[in-house]
Amino acid sequence: MNMQIKEIILYNYNGEMRILPLRLGKLNIITGKSRTGKSAIIEIVDYCLGRSEFNVPDGVIRKTVRWYAIKLKVDNSEVFIAKPAPQSNRNSQSQAYIQIGEIVAVPEMSELILNSNDDGVRNYLSRLLGISPNMFDPPQDQTRNSLAATIAHTTFYLFQKQNTVANEGTLFHRQSEEYMSQTIKDTLPYFLGVVKDNELFLKEKIRDKKRELRTFNKKMQEVDLLVGEGFTRAVGLLQEAKNLGLSNVNIEKLSYSEVLSVLNKLLEWAPIQIKEPDDKDELDNLFQRRKELIKQTRLINDKLREVNKLQDELHGFTNEMGEQRVRLESIGLYDECDDNDHCPLCASKLNVSIPSIQAMQQSLGNLNDSLMNVNKEQPYLIAHTNVLREDLHNTRQSLAEVNYTIETLNAESEILSKTYDYNSKVARVIGRISLFIENVTETKQDQELLQRIQELEYEIELLQKQLKIDEREDNLASILNLIGKDMSKWSEELVLEHSEYPFRLDLKKLTVIADTDERPIPMHRMGSGENYLGCHIITLLALHKFFIMKKRPVPNFLIIDQPTQVYFPAERYKAMEGNTYELDDADRIAVKRLFDTLMDFCEKFSPNMQIIVTEHANLDDKRFAQALVEEPWRNGKALIPHEWLS
Repeated sequence: MNMQIKEIILYNYNGEMRILPLRLGKLNIITGKSRTGKSAIIEIVDYCLGRSEFNVPDGVIRKTVRWYAIKLKVDNSEVFIAKPAPQSNRNSQSQAYIQIGEIVAVPEMSELILNSNDDGVRNYLSRLLGISPNMFDPPQDQTRNSLAATIAHTTFYLFQKQNTVANEGTLFHRQSEEYMSQTIKDTLPYFLGVVKDNELFLKEKIRDKKRELRTFNKKMQEVDLLVGEGFTRAVGLLQEAKNLGLSNVNIEKLSYSEVLSVLNKLLEWAPIQIKEPDDKDELDNLFQRRKELIKQTRLINDKLREVNKLQDELHGFTNEMGEQRVRLESIGLYDECDDNDHCPLCASKLNVSIPSIQAMQQSLGNLNDSLMNVNKEQPYLIAHTNVLREDLHNTRQSLAEVNYTIETLNAESEILSKTYDYNSKVARVIGRISLFIENVTETKQDQELLQRIQELEYEIELLQKQLKIDEREDNLASILNLIGKDMSKWSEELVLEHSEYPFRLDLKKLTVIADTDERPIPMHRMGSGENYLGCHIITLLALHKFFIMKKRPVPNFLIIDQPTQVYFPAERYKAMEGNTYELDDADRIAVKRLFDTLMDFCEKFSPNMQIIVTEHANLDDKRFAQALVEEPWRNGKALIPHEWLS
């Protein structure tokens, strides 16, 4: 996938546009005096590629630009990405507008409606480049998080800012920022093709297989444990069953297989069926009935006592009346006498008059009548007493029956409870026997289990071979060796110091090494800004050549800011108007050699490489002039139109 920058577009607050066109597959040179906006180009492109931090320098650009945009050419399509400037004094902004098409016309500012964000931009561009799902997992003894390479990690090889391009200690863009050195080391192998595109899929498959293998290994350990303790456990379970009356075998005479056979038969045990009472309220009703019968018994007893008392009183009355009648009946031996003052027996005179015989006979008659009435009532009382006694007998019999029923139901309830308890105890033992038998059955399948473990180990081994992790270091070393050969070739073209020796990229230290006969010389000990600059240039050209040749998912452009600064004293360089007349012949030749190398690289790999150089220097050279994007930015010309400032 070929991704290059076709245009850089700025919108001011009035909606006016500044379009900076760039040539595809060629060297693009933007030259001009200091403070014309050249160095902001890297920050603008980085911002539009999905970086939230806004690092455009304070000044005219921030004051005048409302929206920043780039148009990318990606094979046969175009991608337009625009982001508004952060609000107020904020230094970050993540919202974006993105438009994709075969040809995308630059929209008016009024058409820029936010429809994405930095994550969306990075994800889309990563897929468009062909960055496959990937994940770098750090070694287990390291604490940093896993990392997936995206287009954001390609920018290390796309930009060389002014303070980086000739830096003796920093080789790549943002390398000096916290954690970035390690990020470069972790992700560059993917972009070099050391990490297979399907590695994440293979890693996930290996992870699943290993998880399954751990499960089977654990099961195998359990099987081994069961086999070792099986007989002891089986005998213990059978003894528990015997204690509950489930078996009466003599355990001491049984072999392991016979014990298992008995245990298997015990699994046929069914709980004792328990018939629930039809009426669960029966006991309550019986207790209520007993209460009523007891009350009824008391009432009958009270009535009997009253009747017996009455009979006793009548009996006493009858006896007394009988005695009186006997005395009165003796009156009948005498005749009627009118003299009541003399004794009828001796005729002597009485002090007190006695009743007349007629009166006493009258009393005797009355007494006989009373006795007759009492004798008439006596049978009725006897009959009533008999009825009460019969009622009392029946009530007591009913009460006895109720008490018996209550006692019976209570006994049944106790039996029911004991049956429940027995069933529960047996069920627990049977459950343990079932689990044991099930595991013992699995032990018979240990050969199948072992076979599956061996299959999984073999499958994991095959997947790891496909992953080729063991070969990764060798592959990386081989690739870096190829890159080193190209670096050495370009070091000769640029006439760098030690160019007679091989140059190489040291990925562990993120620096350039010249392997001299005496010792390896790292970049920071090579001396002179020209050598530092040369190390940066040969490294990035060698990397991009490899990316192009191997069709790796890295954008096909490189932006270099002010590389010729190393040939001028700092103060004179800042004051330059874009001419190289102040350079001596050797430096002028070195500058021309640098640009010729960049032009030759673009021409050799055209249309697959675009290099953009922002510069102070303006060479009096035909090829250099043909590479200019615009007239040199001086005399009012700059990235920001002069009209925007008024």
